[in-house]
Amino acid sequence: MNLSDLKPRKTETISPDSGIQEAAALMKSAHIGMLPVVEGDAVVGVLTDRDIVVRGLSSGLDNKRVRDVMSPNPVTLQEDSDTEAAMKMMSERRIGRLVLVDRENRLTGVVSAGDIAIACKGEPAVQELACALSESHQNVGV
Repeated sequence: MNLSDLKPRKTETISPDSGIQEAAALMKSAHIGMLPVVEGDAVVGVLTDRDIVVRGLSSGLDNKRVRDVMSPNPVTLQEDSDTEAAMKMMSERRIGRLVLVDRENRLTGVVSAGDIAIACKGEPAVQELACALSESHQNVGV
């Protein structure tokens, strides 16, 4: 199955110059935990709720900008890639979300491990992905 078949929902984005409080409010209202950080047509990073807490608030950076706490150089995948490629990349990188781009490297959406698990339930690779992500969460703060 291609990732484009998963019909990613509308993707909220944020500017690297936005404040982290604005980002947190957007995440709350959209019920999401990650925002692609976009400058012009380019995806320059991703910001997760964890980035805000760990790199922002816990370090006394509550008045900082998104660029100060985002993860630069996001992991991206072509929107016409298959779910197996996405699961492999997520497992290897131990990440739960991928930024999808078109052939011109423009943002087209975000796909989560949960989106893939629902679409591909019963496939062995889904369990492997779940194990890889669970292992990475157990090592938080180590």
